[in-house]
Amino acid sequence: EKLDFVMEIKQAVKNLQDKKKEFSEKERQFKGQIGYLQQKMRHTDLIKDQIKTLSPETKTYTSVGKMFVLQSNDAVVKSLDEDKGHLQRSCEEVKKTLDKLTESLNEDETNL
Repeated sequence: EKLDFVMEIKQAVKNLQDKKKEFSEKERQFKGQIGYLQQKMRHTDLIKDQIKTLSPETKTYTSVGKMFVLQSNDAVVKSLDEDKGHLQRSCEEVKKTLDKLTESLNEDETNL
C-alpha cells in the first residue's frame, strides 16, 4: 500500500517533468511566433509612414501574386491598416494560448 503510494508519486512527478519539457518547447515556439508577428507589425507601420510622406500624385503599387496593381496612397494605407489588424489579432490569439498553457502547468504543479 505504501509502495503503491510512492510509485504513484514518482509517476506524477515524472508526468509533471514531461509536461514541463513539452511546455518549454511550446513556449519557445509561441514566443518566436509573437516576435515574428510584432516584427511584421513594425514593418507595416514603417511602410505606412513612408507611404504617408509621399505626394498624392506619386504612383504606388501593391503586389497581387506575380502582378503589381496601381493603387492610390489612401488605398495602400487602408490595406496596411487591415493587415496590421489581422497581425494584432493573431498575436493576441498566440498570447492567449501561451497564457492558457502556463495556467495549466501552474495548476498541475499546485495539484501535485
